[in-house]
Amino acid sequence: LSLEANVPMRDLGQIDRLDALAFLPGENRAVFLSERGAVTIKDLATNRVVPPFDLAVSTGAFTSLVQSFLTRLTLDIDPGGEHLVVCGSGPELVLFDLEPPEAGAPPRAESGRLLAGHKGRSSAAAFSPSGRRLASGDDEGEVLLRDAASGEIQRRLSSHVGAVLTLAWSPDSRHLLSGGRDGALVLWDADSGERRQYQKGHRGAVRGAAFDLEGQFYFSCGEDGMVHRWSSATGRLVATFTGHEGAIHA
Repeated sequence: LSLEANVPMRDLGQIDRLDALAFLPGENRAVFLSERGAVTIKDLATNRVVPPFDLAVSTGAFTSLVQSFLTRLTLDIDPGGEHLVVCGSGPELVLFDLEPPEAGAPPRAESGRLLAGHKGRSSAAAFSPSGRRLASGDDEGEVLLRDAASGEIQRRLSSHVGAVLTLAWSPDSRHLLSGGRDGALVLWDADSGERRQYQKGHRGAVRGAAFDLEGQFYFSCGEDGMVHRWSSATGRLVATFTGHEGAIHA
């Protein structure tokens, strides 16, 4: 775990088993998401919980032990640090406003705004670097592109067989990567919805994906323990990195 240089490493206290963790842009604050759906925001310098308080996602009732084992909540924060999206609790995404309450206002539970549209359980979500779009995937293999402000669905993208496990935007917000349980990695044109590249370089599920800072290359990792680097322009596999003995999740 790497923090900014002026923040010492510290014990952040007892929190329910975590499903996800993210840092707020430009601030020494972190967002913790427990498997029970509790959202906690902490100031990393003081280790204190800060507002907004009592954000929570209903995780519902899993129909089987297997489903509860395979299902994981995930989150993403928009580039401005104003909104938090959580998925995995059902077909809907849950969108929270992270703006602190007015001075003197009593803390209150906040259940978030539900964004419908998925037919299967939501499984991944990512805001674009521009902050204008929100992408999400589900366990039936569909990817939705929305207007981040209104929540209106702009595109429905289908290429995966099975759950979408990871989403990543290019730095210019023009392209989106989706990786799935089917082992496929897809590069989409976010404006037209066209599938630009389709890769099957992993043995097993693709668990993570990311672009480099210039957008010239993108990376993927998976259950086979390998990391691949691909050319964004040609789709050619440029390099493979090995060394892990088990699955790589991010």
